[in-house]
Amino acid sequence: VDTGISGKTSQKVGIKLRQISKEVQTVCITHSPQIASLADNHYNIVKEENEGRSETSVRYLDQSERIEEIARILGGINITDKQRETAAELLGERKNY
Repeated sequence: VDTGISGKTSQKVGIKLRQISKEVQTVCITHSPQIASLADNHYNIVKEENEGRSETSVRYLDQSERIEEIARILGGINITDKQRETAAELLGERKNY
């Protein structure tokens, strides 16, 4: 749902998904920090190859892990304190929706 859309539009999509999730179970795989920050729960899904086989692992993220993951999505390999602050701010805004 987040391919080729801006941050502003991503936030609108995230708000709509949040509204929908009040009525029905909603699962969304995203690379958008705006959408991910609006979720009630956040899981990290990793797909790796092991001895010629694809393996997928899923892990629930607590609040501090969510901040790190959203900061990683925002900035990439080298995560800065500013990116962490922005991630925490995004997570703090979810209570408004």
